[in-house]
Amino acid sequence: MAFAAWADARAQKAPDISTKKRDFNYAAKSYKKVLKKARFNRTNRIGAKLASYPRGSKAFWSLSKSVETNFCRPSLPPLLKPDGALAFTATEKANILATLFAENSRLDSGSASPPTLSPCDSVMAEIKIRQGEVLKVLRNLDVNKASGPDGIPAIVLRTCAAELSPVLTRLFRLSFKNARIPKAWKVANVQPVPKKGSRADPANYRPTTSTTGL
Repeated sequence: MAFAAWADARAQKAPDISTKKRDFNYAAKSYKKVLKKARFNRTNRIGAKLASYPRGSKAFWSLSKSVETNFCRPSLPPLLKPDGALAFTATEKANILATLFAENSRLDSGSASPPTLSPCDSVMAEIKIRQGEVLKVLRNLDVNKASGPDGIPAIVLRTCAAELSPVLTRLFRLSFKNARIPKAWKVANVQPVPKKGSRADPANYRPTTSTTGL
């Protein structure tokens, strides 16, 4: 009810929109506290029940599978559309956030002229991509980071560093020589991360990206 009142006031540009928003934020915080406590109690009940079953039994694995399905599913609350309506489907939410992130990522340079660079007499040394350096980078990859759009985990690249380094070295050299980057390396997974404030407001999310490990 509080959200509907705020959305209605926002759509009609009512003078008491600040009061409606404050009431909604208070209701949302109260709801989160109650929901957090309920989830905590439910988790404890499921954990106790799971511990009571013999490990490896049919009942144990049945409950384990149910827990994995319910607790590992990503969730995003309904998002507020520009017209005041709510977006419920995953496609609607993705389009809203994609549009917002794209608008915030544009640089408004206006009619500004490009900066003037001062003359430079120095010459940059030739860039060389060495197999030993590629091998060293692969062996020092952080395996705790999530994989990117290519779906290749860092643990695979690090474990197979010795076998992959010759091939990747040639690939990097070819990319540098032709001044072309593979399209797959330009793709990233964007994950919305909530900031402070209402999670129903798309403006309260910031994007985080995960790119390919290569």
